[in-house]
Amino acid sequence: MLNTNRQFGGLVGVAVIGIALANPGNWYAGAHTSFLITAACYGAAALLTLKYVSVAGRPRV
Repeated sequence: MLNTNRQFGGLVGVAVIGIALANPGNWYAGAHTSFLITAACYGAAALLTLKYVSVAGRPRV
């Protein structure tokens, strides 16, 4: 199940970046938009990780 979620997330990510890069007028504007979208997704993932993942109950390896 975890691998399926990762594969689906990659598929959606590539599709969103492809849509942003499909700007027919200016490729650089599309690349800039796609990098901003990627940065926003990484930022949101980092915030969710900090909020919901706890290290207090995990054993040290």
